[in-house]
Amino acid sequence: MLLKAQPTDSKADSGARIPLTRRTIRSTGVRGGFGLQDHLESLVLRMREGGIRYSEALREFQKIFVLTVLREQEWNQVRAAETLDVHRDTLRRLIHQFHLDIRSLRTTRRRPPESERPLPLEKEEQMT
Repeated sequence: MLLKAQPTDSKADSGARIPLTRRTIRSTGVRGGFGLQDHLESLVLRMREGGIRYSEALREFQKIFVLTVLREQEWNQVRAAETLDVHRDTLRRLIHQFHLDIRSLRTTRRRPPESERPLPLEKEEQMT
């Protein structure tokens, strides 16, 4: 798994990615002053105490991870796949697997197909 380099990193200007290791997990801060590893351990304990099975927890984590990146990329699947470092088809399979309806989540309107767009005035005049 890879993370984009943080702005304080010298590689950040080139858009380089850094490998996600235990060291980067510990050093990455989360709100409240806890490290990411502490935050994840706390979450796992609460989930286990709540009776959530590993497969359910993994599925929910993946679903939220994908949704977060999609939202960050304004629902653009190509950019989201690049950010997640997966192939576009893999992302589409995950979207289908999680039963995500991207159209209902998208806040911006998409441009209509060319066949449904009104003709510009110049072309209308030429056609008549």
